[in-house]
Amino acid sequence: MATAESQQDHYAILGVTTQSTVKEITKAYRLKARLCHPDKNPNDALAAKRFHAVSVAYEVLTDPGQKLAYDQRLHATTARRQKQDAMTSQRRKMKEELERAEREARDKHQAAQQAKANAAREAAEAHRQDIARQQRECEADARRREQQRTRRAAQQSAASHGSPRWHPPSLDDTVQEIDRSIIANWSKKCPTYDEPALRALFTSFGPIDHVVLTPNRPRRALIVYRSAVSAYSAVTNTTNPDFTRFQLKWASGNQPEVFTRMENEALSFATTTKQPMEPANPPVRATRQKSGMASASSAMAMASKLSADDIATLITQNHKALLQSIDPVAVTTKGRALTITVVCLGSIVLLIDIIGFAIVVWNRQRFLPFRAKNVGIVGMALLGAVMYWVSTLMLDPTLYVVNPVAVCFFVVPWLSLALGHDLFLMAQIYRLLMLYQIFVRKQPVAGWKFFAPVAFLVALTFAFACGMSSSRDLVDITLQPNFSYCHLSHLFHSLLLSHWILLTVLLVIMGVLSRHKKVSFNENRETLYSTVATTIMSVVCLVFIWNGYANQLWGKLVYQLVVIFGTNVFFWSLLAPPLYGFFFQRQEYLARFHSRLIYDGFGALSTKNASANSTDDVSDQRPQTNYVYELEKYQGPYII
Repeated sequence: MATAESQQDHYAILGVTTQSTVKEITKAYRLKARLCHPDKNPNDALAAKRFHAVSVAYEVLTDPGQKLAYDQRLHATTARRQKQDAMTSQRRKMKEELERAEREARDKHQAAQQAKANAAREAAEAHRQDIARQQRECEADARRREQQRTRRAAQQSAASHGSPRWHPPSLDDTVQEIDRSIIANWSKKCPTYDEPALRALFTSFGPIDHVVLTPNRPRRALIVYRSAVSAYSAVTNTTNPDFTRFQLKWASGNQPEVFTRMENEALSFATTTKQPMEPANPPVRATRQKSGMASASSAMAMASKLSADDIATLITQNHKALLQSIDPVAVTTKGRALTITVVCLGSIVLLIDIIGFAIVVWNRQRFLPFRAKNVGIVGMALLGAVMYWVSTLMLDPTLYVVNPVAVCFFVVPWLSLALGHDLFLMAQIYRLLMLYQIFVRKQPVAGWKFFAPVAFLVALTFAFACGMSSSRDLVDITLQPNFSYCHLSHLFHSLLLSHWILLTVLLVIMGVLSRHKKVSFNENRETLYSTVATTIMSVVCLVFIWNGYANQLWGKLVYQLVVIFGTNVFFWSLLAPPLYGFFFQRQEYLARFHSRLIYDGFGALSTKNASANSTDDVSDQRPQTNYVYELEKYQGPYII
């Protein structure tokens, strides 16, 4: 009671100040006592309490000794409160300065990155324009030399004899784009060609408008020339050894009618005159090194007057159908909208996971059940889930992400597999191995026999990632006109299938072996949920990657949703119950947790250590003493 009375503000009770005299204090006391006297307020239950407080205040302030001691305590309390307010103001100022510095640094970094990106884009555009200018100059030079040869040949022929000559028929410029398109196929023994390599190789026959690679058939490409003459030269070429590895055919399946008619007319003329055909425009024989144009066939000279209009953005209706079969997601607005929806959904879910994990990390020392969930291992699993989710977005073709070869070598073997899916699986396997070691084998988590399997899995995953990123025969890039994607070979899919099957089987085996009868750490239900969900996720991902379903509209939706589901079951099956107990039923949850510890035999030292480790939170006191002392004494680093 004395402590409570000493904490009251006697000056405020009487309505006086520290400078008031005894006479003023006495006058104020009489006024307050008359107002607060119980006889004056018979219906007020607190009147007696207030009257007592007024009496105590008068007694303290009129006694010089008590007043001096009270003034000293009041002055110390006021000084301490002012000091705390000043420190709070300083902390607030330091925080604002730190946030301002971070914001300025972030803005500066973003500006530098934007400037670097603009410079790279300008350099690429300048390089493209330079290449186009050189190509136009090369074509103009080739046409000029061809015209000179034509004039010389005509003059020599007219001077030698006056015999008739065959001339190609006059054709108009309305040639369908399907008649200027060819399909190139090459065998598995040949190297992997991307869009720039094919364009550079087939430009020797003439300018190219489009090169489209087929994702489902990686050794097949559709090439659209600017001129039908160039396409005819490529299909009829039989002398250039650089093209013997390719099987070339018309995209429409048959030779265009214009070339068939010209060949028939030329053959008829040669049969009638019984003279060899001398074309009006002889073929160009310049080499690729000199002029950038390869030797053309005689048919190219016969059709030298033929030209075509500039193609549209897409080729023709037949070619549109081909593009739809190549990648239906990348050419539909619906697929892009679906991708944005899935990205938003996954980002929100992972943000909630990160916030929940941050709450657990911040309160794990004050709330013991959090520590029983192996916060470090859960953090590794969450990191793997985030990496795997980010990699699926980077490999999504509908986002039009430019994936150079170096990025593909990092994203697929390392970010998606080693640091993503494999890290997520190995975190679960390691946790189940710890449960098996502690509660089934009843051995401490230490020694080479325990860490040898873990080291083997880490080394196996590291070797797998290094091997997958060491050769372009396994991981390569395929460029499209508007986007690019990473191409994975059949051997890569086979090795990935074997590796994921091994990790999934180990996860299931450890889930079965780690079953025990403890109630405080009996997480068979959570382990079963996470093991089943992770197994389903691995199987679905393998099937979709193997069969290419992830490139389809429905397959991409199922694939992304399964990844979100599989990576969240493990996290929330472990942390949802303690998080709910922490926020809504803390004392009941801790009491239940403590009773389970005693049931499992971890409460033998409760009476000896309860008083030695008292804390401010009475509800956290007894479970933390027993649990930390006994479990850390036996299980070692199990509690992370």
